[in-house]
Amino acid sequence: MTPPAPSLWLRFESGPLGGQRVALSEGSTSLGRAPGNGIVIAHGSVSGRHAELRVERGEARIVDLGSTNGTRINGVKVGDAILEEGCRVRFGAVEAVFEAGGAPEAGDVSVEVEEVLLEEEIPLVEEPADPAASIPAAPVPPRPLEEAGAGLGGGGNDAGSLETISADVLQRSAKRSPVALVAIVVLLAAGGVAAWFLLSKGKGEDAAVAVEPVPGNLVADGSFEDPDSEPWEGAEAAPVALFVDASAAASGAVGLGCALEGGEWTFAASPDFPVRAHRGLSLDLQLAVTGDVVGRAGLELLPEEEGLASTLAWAPAVPGGDGAFEPVHLAFEVPQGFGRARVVVAALAEGAGGSIAVDDVVCLAGGDEKGSGASFEEYELRVLGDPGSTAQLLRSGRVLFPEIALSQWNPSGPGDPGLAGDPSATWRVEGIDNGLNLLPQSTSAAKGVLTLDVLRGDDASFATLGAGGYRDHAGDFERDGVTDLLIGSGVNRIRVGFDAPARLDAVQRGPVVRLRIELSSLGAIAFQLTFRAERQEAARLARAAREAESSGKAGVAITTWSKLLDRFPFEAELVAEAQASRARLEAVGYAELEGLRREFERARFFELADLFEEQRLAALDLAERFEGSATEAAARELASALEAEREKVGGHDQKVQRDALAAVRAALAAEPEDTFGAALRDAFDRALASASSRDAAGSAGERNP
Repeated sequence: MTPPAPSLWLRFESGPLGGQRVALSEGSTSLGRAPGNGIVIAHGSVSGRHAELRVERGEARIVDLGSTNGTRINGVKVGDAILEEGCRVRFGAVEAVFEAGGAPEAGDVSVEVEEVLLEEEIPLVEEPADPAASIPAAPVPPRPLEEAGAGLGGGGNDAGSLETISADVLQRSAKRSPVALVAIVVLLAAGGVAAWFLLSKGKGEDAAVAVEPVPGNLVADGSFEDPDSEPWEGAEAAPVALFVDASAAASGAVGLGCALEGGEWTFAASPDFPVRAHRGLSLDLQLAVTGDVVGRAGLELLPEEEGLASTLAWAPAVPGGDGAFEPVHLAFEVPQGFGRARVVVAALAEGAGGSIAVDDVVCLAGGDEKGSGASFEEYELRVLGDPGSTAQLLRSGRVLFPEIALSQWNPSGPGDPGLAGDPSATWRVEGIDNGLNLLPQSTSAAKGVLTLDVLRGDDASFATLGAGGYRDHAGDFERDGVTDLLIGSGVNRIRVGFDAPARLDAVQRGPVVRLRIELSSLGAIAFQLTFRAERQEAARLARAAREAESSGKAGVAITTWSKLLDRFPFEAELVAEAQASRARLEAVGYAELEGLRREFERARFFELADLFEEQRLAALDLAERFEGSATEAAARELASALEAEREKVGGHDQKVQRDALAAVRAALAAEPEDTFGAALRDAFDRALASASSRDAAGSAGERNP
């Protein structure tokens, strides 16, 4: 056996090795939960091969091996770092202190000795039969985490967490020394008897009592007592995983929990189970949260058809407290299209962090609780739970918006995984004249983040109203200052209205489009579902716009079509006509304006006041025809510029200017014919003709005052 470096140690303060100091040997030593590691920590928060300790020339470093819950030094997650005297090292939820220097102490163990603490265990001593164990236990009142143990992932060894020796270690010990083997067996036998004595003595007092299965419970092992049951599934992106631990028990021996530092989050889901649409489903469990942690539990509904979206229905969140277990209840009627479900638990830590624990999970089918909500014609706005944090919009029993929430747990992305929004918020529904209102109930936020999932169908088109008017959208999009979101088309169109401008980001995620809406205030979310009056007004505006165009009032037609789009975009055919007509008329006005600008430059070349005046009058005519549009403003600006140029050249002798132009025209006529010359001669002809026309008009005015 390689002698340990006598001056380097890890003193474990929690977990199975709590209270022990392990000597670190020169070279590399693996550390983890699985058998075969140099240091084995049989704790659920520690990965099978969690980290490696490397000692070289008296210096120790730690290398994380891609563990689930990470390795931290003084609270900071590390991948490869040097250990310094007194630093606190955390493997998952197991704490240790690195010590350099000092003499060996009684109870110090070497790396090889620690291989007895394996997760693959064999029973050494059968606990004597206890008649009380077969008696159905009365409900055990929840107890705080502090009474259940030294904290999640903490505490030393006790009678409920006996250390055992694996078969291969026993075999190696026998090869080394028969005496050692006998000593080990004697010690373990003594420990087993002591454990039985302590457990038996505690029956009927404060000791954990065996948990009776709840008939009909859809969660196979809601008490987490069966080591052979299918484990809960964690989120790969979560920095911390929930694990089975004695300190997380509300009843029985163990529960599910973890400790979190500020900024960390966790998410876990039970194995799924079958459910039936239009039938009640209830969830009850015990949840304990400490410190600056917010925890919540709920049900994820899984669709019957592959490729459709699941829905997360959350019970109201539980804020951090003193660790006392609190009952969580959620019940509703399973919507159409969902055939399976699973229980979900999540937590987010802020500030100094804290812990979460869950136990006694019971999910039952049936019951009369259907959640809350309201209906409007064939639509229903349903809250999953009463109170509940998730709502759905259905039409004729078919889910259109599978998830409407003021917070969202994102276990895997895309985007930043974790929690967004206010997990304490719940929903209330009220009817309005043309649809339904969804009213947020929150005491902790003046603004929020609304998550709206929309199933992608043939008519799942999107448009928005807000600063800048009406806009159509395709694919992923974002927009600020949105007051209204329009979803679908024709008779399937739905308007989602906000009481203040909001920022909207839309991302396509498989079968759904997820809309993240940053609300500047927490007011009612209006779902307008019928548009009879709006469609009538849109038809009237369309008639008025057509009449204005036919009478030459292009500007009135443009502004009328714009009003239809910005206020009444609820009839698909009229929206298309409005967009096309407005664009066509604006193009006509722009073309005429560009023609006038070219004539302006020609007038500047010849410096004839008559040409400036002619173009000024044409610009004013264009402004009048396009009154109220952008073309009008540009045309009036051009008219003012023409007026200024006319006044500038008004003092020149216009007859001398015309005679000079005529002489240049005559000289051009003598030149050979080519394209440029032809264009230039044409320009002179037009200028002279315009001047002659103005002279003739002036003479007629003099003869007929």
